[in-house]
Amino acid sequence: MEPIEVILSALAAGAITGATDVAGTAIKDAYKALVSLVTKKFGSNKEAKSHLDNYLKDSETWEKPVKKAIQESKIDKDDQVIALAHELLKLVKSNKASSENHIEINGNVQGLIQENKGQVTMNFSKPPATKRKVLKKKGK
Repeated sequence: MEPIEVILSALAAGAITGATDVAGTAIKDAYKALVSLVTKKFGSNKEAKSHLDNYLKDSETWEKPVKKAIQESKIDKDDQVIALAHELLKLVKSNKASSENHIEINGNVQGLIQENKGQVTMNFSKPPATKRKVLKKKGK
């Protein structure tokens, strides 16, 4: 992934994950640090700062303007910003992995739900017995 993509991905992921209750302190701190550092690197460029603020609220709409602002300010060449963005992405990924369900199956399974999206009712019973027809031979 190119440095600009790493920075944009980290900012977007941090904005989404940092706003949830699941996000740990490390993610929130890394996200705040990245936003603060990028804002500082923009210096007195108010338009670039405005693009960043808007990108953090709506990454799809504001991706092109903030990407251009980051590239023009050469922030995508800054090792400190890139390292912090990588760290934030690593934290978000590990947080996602730790919040996922881990399932271990031992024995027979009649039904399995892999996502907890609401209420699920499963009713299991013995399958109906199949009746066999016994053919009688004629003449006996």
